[in-house]
Amino acid sequence: MPDITGTFKQVRTLFQQAGEPEVLPFIEGTGFLLLLLHLLGREGRDESWKRTNLGYFDQERNCYVGPENSLENTRAAIAEWFYAVDDSGQRENVPLPPVRLEEEQLEKALMLLYRLEEPRGDTFNQYLLAPPHLDSLLPGKRYPTPRHIVEHMTRLLSPEAGGCITDLACGSGSFLVAAHQVAGALRAVTGFEISGPWTRLAWTNAILHDIPPERLRLYARNSFRGETQADERDLYDGVLMNPPFGIREDPALLARALGDDWRTTSSEVALTALALRRLRVGGRAIVLVPSGVLFRDSTAERELRRQLVEEQTLRAVITYPEDAFQPFSGIQTHSLLFRKSAPLADHPIWLFFITRDGRLGAKNRHDDEYEPNQLPLVEAVVLGQGNSITAPTGESAIHLTWIPRVQDAVGQPSEGYHVQVDASHALKSLVTLRHPAGGHLAHWLTIQQSITDTDGSPPPLDHLVIVRENAEAEPTAWWPSGEPSTSVTWIVEDDAAWPESYWTVKLDDKGDEKKSWWRLYPPDDNTGWRLTENRDNTGALVILDNPPDVPDHRVLLFDEHGAVIATKAASNRGELERNTKDALAVYGADSTLVGYLWDLDELVGEGDAAEHQPRGFLLLLTQPEASFPIVSQSATQVRADVVRSFFAELRQVSSGDGETLRGALLGEIGSEGQVQRVQFWFADQPPWRSRHQQVRGLCLDATGQILGLLLPAVSLQTGDASAYDLQPRSHLPVSGVADTAERDPARLLTRIRKNQHRLHRHLDFMLGIIEQSASTSVEMPPQLANVDLPSELLDEQQRSLWRQIQEDSQADDHTLFTANTFIPTIGANSQHQTTIEQNLELFVALGVIVPVWVQDALYYRRITESDIWPAEGKA
Repeated sequence: MPDITGTFKQVRTLFQQAGEPEVLPFIEGTGFLLLLLHLLGREGRDESWKRTNLGYFDQERNCYVGPENSLENTRAAIAEWFYAVDDSGQRENVPLPPVRLEEEQLEKALMLLYRLEEPRGDTFNQYLLAPPHLDSLLPGKRYPTPRHIVEHMTRLLSPEAGGCITDLACGSGSFLVAAHQVAGALRAVTGFEISGPWTRLAWTNAILHDIPPERLRLYARNSFRGETQADERDLYDGVLMNPPFGIREDPALLARALGDDWRTTSSEVALTALALRRLRVGGRAIVLVPSGVLFRDSTAERELRRQLVEEQTLRAVITYPEDAFQPFSGIQTHSLLFRKSAPLADHPIWLFFITRDGRLGAKNRHDDEYEPNQLPLVEAVVLGQGNSITAPTGESAIHLTWIPRVQDAVGQPSEGYHVQVDASHALKSLVTLRHPAGGHLAHWLTIQQSITDTDGSPPPLDHLVIVRENAEAEPTAWWPSGEPSTSVTWIVEDDAAWPESYWTVKLDDKGDEKKSWWRLYPPDDNTGWRLTENRDNTGALVILDNPPDVPDHRVLLFDEHGAVIATKAASNRGELERNTKDALAVYGADSTLVGYLWDLDELVGEGDAAEHQPRGFLLLLTQPEASFPIVSQSATQVRADVVRSFFAELRQVSSGDGETLRGALLGEIGSEGQVQRVQFWFADQPPWRSRHQQVRGLCLDATGQILGLLLPAVSLQTGDASAYDLQPRSHLPVSGVADTAERDPARLLTRIRKNQHRLHRHLDFMLGIIEQSASTSVEMPPQLANVDLPSELLDEQQRSLWRQIQEDSQADDHTLFTANTFIPTIGANSQHQTTIEQNLELFVALGVIVPVWVQDALYYRRITESDIWPAEGKA
């Protein structure tokens, strides 16, 4: 496949040689040439485009032949198709962009562009309307909205076939093209753009993406001009827009267009108000705005927020990363998604704060396969997508949806959860838990009824625990049933792994082996497990045997996976109860203390290399009938041999600081009433407690980062009943939430690999610069002559390509070449572009050519003496 960026650089050079140094005429002219090639190809596949005298490509000569070799005749022919239909049905011709190329330069440019195999509309959008070509337009001038943001916003709007879509500040027309692609067949696509050159770019973009001209209406004028009272034909089903920020509009023009209620000259406020005005009832809009629109106290901005919240159905406010619009803008940008319809009573609004969008870089941002991307997760929540996990009874105030990773999205799409509760409940807190035996996480949510009891006591708390035991497994959910547990039998794992010497029970954080640890020795021929505080294996505090037949006070020993190894009855446990200062307190269903939990470690290694590794847990139950709240797994996930499960809180009790929530204990009870497995999950991040009275929904990714809250309008008020703060940052626990993802081992390894990949690219680039400098200013060693490749290794096409490389390099010792170099000679029909590139990579592997990076473009050259490492022992 040809180097697209390199091809456009070569075409840019042709424009500069023709006396056109500015970037915008180059983009216009190149877009026109892509349009010409597009229409040439379309003549043969679509009869609706009549054959015109556009010229043709001579396949034998591999060049473009224009009508009478005249560019003006070509322009006249293509102008027949460069038009729109106005409101009265009259045809409007659109001025074509200038192309100031001589005939020879024109043929070279067309030949270069003709070889591009990308769909020409995508090539225009993704490569031509992108850095580095538009860098010179900075700062503060028009720029296209980044492609990934355009696609994200269009998916959120979800335009439908047969609808009418508009962009009131369309620029290059990217939103119009995206809406056409998502909807399939729109009835009308309308754009307004005040700049003539950008209007032509929008036309080119639309035609390259096969939007029928008869459905396309582009107006090169201010969208406020000609605005009248609402007329059905002037209303739209959808509006997508990235309005210009900070432009002062004509107050008289705005007054005529919007009325006296909108006293503003701010372009972003006025255009958002115009979008509201131009929507038909039931229509939807998504508009980008700067931060000030969400909180500033000017009359117009307050009124805009009031109308969106109180008179329309505001569905979501989304904050994007600060660098999402680089290299064109570093302004923090947000999108407003709303519907033109009166809101339902107590209508909740989603507020999202996105920190990762699947792209890397600052001034030169690009898609990165290792970078997390939270955009698909937000889209799934807003659009109601994902896999619903239902309560075992089918009835619950909590609605849980698991959103798996989107396979075709850029970067590493985030997977996560959408939790929503009924209007009579509210989400109060969230704790992210980590399993000690692995990096996988669980999430523990606390839910409370919004209505207090008649006696004034606070309503009871309910819990939802989402457990995902590994990265490949679907999550399971545990709902509380409120039933206290009865006596259960603890089964012992006979084949459990024993330590080679002993395990240690950590008592405090002082690190002194003599004072801070007990030792737990495995059974021998005479006794069972022995817990001792002496280093010489004497004076056992507790000896653990097989479980008694009748449940009683007991000590339980678990391995790191939660399997029960041994238990002990009530005797000889007093010393454990006296050393619970640094244990985790276990609380049951009624929030009463039912036991204590210690971590078990094994000392591995010797001397300075010795370290403690987690091996299991020691649980002391202090109540005669320890009461755990019974919870059930999802009916679709529960195993046949698991009939119910129990759940308990793990808290750290410390003097002066009270109690700190540290984790959760989950257990599975089999059909015979026996405990089959216990899972211990420890808090990975502290509880987040909402300052709002009613949090109706929550969006979090699998790392526990909270991306969104669903809040009623009353939670957004700032004191004045009609004043609203719509900034997600003001309502979400934003600070520090990204730290959890950074601590995840899998993500850390992924980031290391990504950084290594970037380092290799930078090194290749720097080596290319050094190579280029050496080739122009320093005499380089000569190429190695007469390098013959074994003929049995090559086919005929590969031998032909190697001969051509040798012939070209004989004329110049330092010839740099790409796959494009050999297409005119070998022929596009005999050797495909991709095949040439593959053969060049084969020659690199064989060691006869080397890759060279020059100005961020990949070239090759023959090897020289300096590329050969000397044999061992030789200078």
